[in-house]
Amino acid sequence: GGHALEILLLLIALKRDDPRCVHILRGNHEDETTCHMFGFRNELESKFGPTGAGGWILSMINTEVFPILPLAAIISDEASRFAMCVVHGGIPVNTPGQNGPLLLDRQLNSVNRRVATVQKDRSQYTKDDHVIFNVLWADPLKPGKDVNASSGRGNVFTEQDTEIGRAHV
Repeated sequence: GGHALEILLLLIALKRDDPRCVHILRGNHEDETTCHMFGFRNELESKFGPTGAGGWILSMINTEVFPILPLAAIISDEASRFAMCVVHGGIPVNTPGQNGPLLLDRQLNSVNRRVATVQKDRSQYTKDDHVIFNVLWADPLKPGKDVNASSGRGNVFTEQDTEIGRAHV
């Protein structure tokens, strides 16, 4: 909506005041290209003018805030008997240099996530770009559907891929 900046600032203030009260993950809209395509830039220009502070705010958010947001979170009960991994998109599967699903505890922690956008020509992607893009954009494969029939932007992943990853959380 038209209040994305206010919502973002509220979440950041809540996180600053009580880090445990809110958890913020990077999603596909926390990306420089998506901000330009889907209205965040327009919102800032409407509030601050096309040559006002909106451009500076957008630049700071895209280069300093969004890239440092976590790509995943482990949620568990108090006794840590149950844990699950939460991501915005899905599990990177069969990205270059990797067979099967990404093992979150071993591979995701080593990814350099300080990139403003991963929406560029895929021939220019680094291994980390492939991982980030799929964590933000991958879609689950619906039961009974062909893996090649996906219309999503990222790779598809199956329920079996989540079970493999679960063993490593």
